[in-house]
Amino acid sequence: MQRGDHFSVRLSCSDAVLFSSFSVSFRVIDKTHFERFDPQFPEMSVLYYKCEL
Repeated sequence: MQRGDHFSVRLSCSDAVLFSSFSVSFRVIDKTHFERFDPQFPEMSVLYYKCEL
């Protein structure tokens, strides 16, 4: 779901033993950076960036 520059997605991971699913909210800052945050605590966030190969 998208609201302005904020996105919410549901991620899933599984293997032969375990299945897990969780929601993540983030906003794209530019082509190499995005910020992940909790909608209940938007003042706390983590900034990610794309590494150059």
